[in-house]
Amino acid sequence: GFITIAIGFILLLQALVLSRLDTGLKKITDIDIFDSLVLGLIQGLSIAPGVSRSGVTVATLLYLGYTVDDSLKLSFLASIPVNLGATILTITLEELTTIHLDITLLGLASLVSVITGFATIKLLLFIAKKYRYKLTAGLGIVALLIGLATAITIH
Repeated sequence: GFITIAIGFILLLQALVLSRLDTGLKKITDIDIFDSLVLGLIQGLSIAPGVSRSGVTVATLLYLGYTVDDSLKLSFLASIPVNLGATILTITLEELTTIHLDITLLGLASLVSVITGFATIKLLLFIAKKYRYKLTAGLGIVALLIGLATAITIH
């Protein structure tokens, strides 16, 4: 009941914020040092548990005035050094004598990851263009209705 209602309100709030931030004019080519520093700082803060790196970077880029499409693309591009760094750090911190690392399999996994990432971005761009914030608002309304129905029938 209550949790579902809270989620519904959060989704509606998110849709409202997205509708206000949907007016960006900046393109990828407009990125400057300030925007890069802000993006890097926000991305670094997303290490906190439960924080979506993609979510905070896209929201930040929208707030900085980028278009929805370019915010999604920049967020994806910003993930590449993060993922490479995490992979290198993990391999470096592990005792290489205890893990049997097959470079071919690691390369294959990376290739599949890149292809999946690009396909996902393409799908997200399609959804963002077609539905914008309406899908989020619709999900919020559904969550509110389910939460209210649950609260009424339980009590």
